[in-house]
Amino acid sequence: MRKKNYDILDLYESYIVENYLIGKKNIRDIRNTIKRYGYDLFFKPIEKITEKNIKSCLESNDLIGKKKESKKLTVYLYILLNFAKKKSIIKNNPVSNILFKIKN
Repeated sequence: MRKKNYDILDLYESYIVENYLIGKKNIRDIRNTIKRYGYDLFFKPIEKITEKNIKSCLESNDLIGKKKESKKLTVYLYILLNFAKKKSIIKNNPVSNILFKIKN
């Protein structure tokens, strides 16, 4: 799985292959949520995604008043970027800080 310039789409596809027990509905939901609300991140190299980029997506006009969708996007990005961290593609998951702030 080691290649340069992974983007969220590459990561999503690798995650789905390795986690083949995820249901079809959840697979579609992950992709559709990220594509709809995190489109700015969809083709951006994983290494270049920052906490600021993620916050920008979460604070976009598309998510105003959609708390459930905002949480889903945050969780899905966390899962995928944590997967990238486990695969040594990135050193830190930028969503971790956001989730920590939400909990407190």
